Amino acid sequence: MSLTGTPYIQSSLVVLSSVRYGETSLIVKAYTRELGIQSYLVRGVLKPKKSGLRSAYFQPLSFLDAVVTHKPNSDRLETIKEARPLQAFSQIHSDVVKSSTVLFLAELFSASLIEQQQDYDLFDFIIGCLEVLESEKSFPNYLIVVLLVLSKHLGIYPDSSLSNGTLFDPATGQFQSETSRYSLSAVASMTLNEILGMNFDETMKTTMDKKTRGELLEGLVRYYDFHLAGFRRPKSLEVIRGLFE
Repeated sequence: MSLTGTPYIQSSLVVLSSVRYGETSLIVKAYTRELGIQSYLVRGVLKPKKSGLRSAYFQPLSFLDAVVTHKPNSDRLETIKEARPLQAFSQIHSDVVKSSTVLFLAELFSASLIEQQQDYDLFDFIIGCLEVLESEKSFPNYLIVVLLVLSKHLGIYPDSSLSNGTLFDPATGQFQSETSRYSLSAVASMTLNEILGMNFDETMKTTMDKKTRGELLEGLVRYYDFHLAGFRRPKSLEVIRGLFE
């Protein structure tokens, strides 16, 4: 698509973050279905009478259909020309626990997704995560499942072999016989080993106590820190641990 000589692409996208730029604009970081991770300038969206684009569209993890500029190898920031909500997720932005979970997910995805290329499976996984969060009434294991499945998409899925021991070490990504500085407890390690062989739904239904759940969440975030270059620990992790423990 090209309008007035400027190349445009239409793509669905998930907003990861937005920051104010000047008095009336936003810079939005998004994961797009067609182009992977991208940053966009949204001009004038904070003006009181801005028509078309609305600032509310750019909340964390909003799911949009957008028309964006796309000029490969350009040093200039791309822009969003048009956008409309593709699916309204009312619960994840109004429920206190779900909205806190959204902030954690937005930080997690922003820190983990770096490829500027299309990955339809990964994009669909993110949308699926939002749909599950929107619909579920009870979801204590949700973030553990997301972290594990996302690690598979990123190529850093933990090794489930117990041939070298039964204590999981986030630093090595393996189960080992000796305790290290970062090893999970025996209970958390065995729980992790059990759920590594489960699918999304099975893991969501797995019974575990609050202490084990909190330890697994902390351990998996630490695992990302060791095995994903440039990963930044989500600032909202402590809030999340308080909600789910």
